[in-house]
Amino acid sequence: MVLKINKTLELFIGVLILFFFLNNVSLSGIKIFYLLLPLIIVMFSFKRYFRVYLENKLFALFVFFSFLSILPAILSNDNTVVLVTLKSVGVITLIMLITYVISNVVDISSIRTYSNLSLLGIVIIFINFISHLNDGRYQGFFNDSNYFNSAIVLFIFFILLDLNHTKNLSIIKKVLSVTAVIVLSIITLFTASRSGILALMTFYFFYFLFQLKNRTFIRLFKSFVFLLFILTLSFFLIISVNKTFLNDSQQQIKYVMARFSAEEGSSDGNSSFMRINEIRTGLNMMEDNPISLFMGNGIGSTSAIEHFSKYKYYVSLNTTRIHNTFSAVFIEQGIINFIIFLWILFLTFREIRKSKYKNILYALFFSQLIIATFIWTILFLPFWISIFIMLSIAKKKEQIGNEVENENIACI
Repeated sequence: MVLKINKTLELFIGVLILFFFLNNVSLSGIKIFYLLLPLIIVMFSFKRYFRVYLENKLFALFVFFSFLSILPAILSNDNTVVLVTLKSVGVITLIMLITYVISNVVDISSIRTYSNLSLLGIVIIFINFISHLNDGRYQGFFNDSNYFNSAIVLFIFFILLDLNHTKNLSIIKKVLSVTAVIVLSIITLFTASRSGILALMTFYFFYFLFQLKNRTFIRLFKSFVFLLFILTLSFFLIISVNKTFLNDSQQQIKYVMARFSAEEGSSDGNSSFMRINEIRTGLNMMEDNPISLFMGNGIGSTSAIEHFSKYKYYVSLNTTRIHNTFSAVFIEQGIINFIIFLWILFLTFREIRKSKYKNILYALFFSQLIIATFIWTILFLPFWISIFIMLSIAKKKEQIGNEVENENIACI
């Protein structure tokens, strides 16, 4: 009975990830992943025993101090700030409950399921991508290409981990997996997201760095030939669906290069300058409220633009919320929560170092840090899912496919 509950919860976590990235898919006006969240939590509540790990305790402490940030939000005398903070506290609490589920039911054996669900998600994304190829920056099922790229990295992680650590995979599954990874990499280019492209490059850098250490020249050469074949196949696949793909690709590469080499005064150059302005504005807000050093200004409070813009550093610039996660945690939640957040990240890094799967876990870890540097991820479910899946895989050893490791499963 316990095993069935675990497997069902494991599947539901995978379906939750899938529908989160199909963000616009709804039922009677309600996004489907919203419907899955309470269902998963209720099912988990039927378990008689579960394990609370150090990372769960730290995250609970993080949520507790997020609750305390309601006080400075109230002291701001701005109803919008209070409402945003209350909503953010509710969201982070819900995320915490989901991470408890992940810590107790997800291990390396879950990856086969998540890889298959990722392949399904990629098919849906690919169909959507082809239909929006001429729309400019592709944003998937989100309104922001930066957030969409975190889906791409997570899907690639599941697929490559399954591909590398499951023995006796069929040739069809291997071809489908590599094709999916290449197609997702091409789609990343069309998002023209600097953070997304950097995150993916970081992922591949760490992944292939460890592969080079662990493989012989002959195996690497065979892998390269296989990859080249699939890359050619992928291009022919896309070209057969969309005849203008080659020309669109050339234009997109030029556009991406222009974004990375943005000159001062250009729209992309101003975008980078505005993000520095956001952090300076946040520091101004902290200076005006001494208690914020310890308790913050309210989690999510910089999203209350009218209030936040009162403190803007450069008066001539429009101000949006703080995009950098690290700065946002310090300014919105205070130095105590900032230290707890860094502690969780350090714990993740330390656990990965001990794991057999550290090559691909490091790849996901550092790519998530890149994403967190460019966008606000504290209330972004996939960020925390990535962190806790990495911790769960690093701490537990289980059977995946026909490969058997020593069991070290949490007491459930």
